[in-house]
Amino acid sequence: LILRKTIDGIDASKGYPTFTFKITQTKDENGNALTYTNEYIRTISFDSSDTEPTKEITVSNLPIGTYIVQELSALGYIQSGLTVEGDSRAIITETNAAVSLASEDPVTVAFSNRLNEETPPGYVAFADNKISYPAQE
Repeated sequence: LILRKTIDGIDASKGYPTFTFKITQTKDENGNALTYTNEYIRTISFDSSDTEPTKEITVSNLPIGTYIVQELSALGYIQSGLTVEGDSRAIITETNAAVSLASEDPVTVAFSNRLNEETPPGYVAFADNKISYPAQE
């Protein structure tokens, strides 16, 4: 399975993007629904050295079967397109694709994103962990 990510640009003041993908096996090689699904998480990151707007990674050694491939939401980017190459029977929705891996021939799931111009510069998601101790008497 090949995951391809294309973006329309990077605004360094908003940070360099990382995109996370969840790959969930829903059926085995015989087309039987799985009682317990196998899930795989992969990421594609861009940084200051990237000059091309497209990157891809290969997810190897997946068992033959049917998979749902989805991109989890990315800070500062809006999903703008989704295509599949190598599986003519793929089911594509607005946010994910159901693909069949039936042989060694690769299937490519390509996601496109556009920069959300409304994201404020320097916007960063974070968690603020605090420990409170009772007052000493």
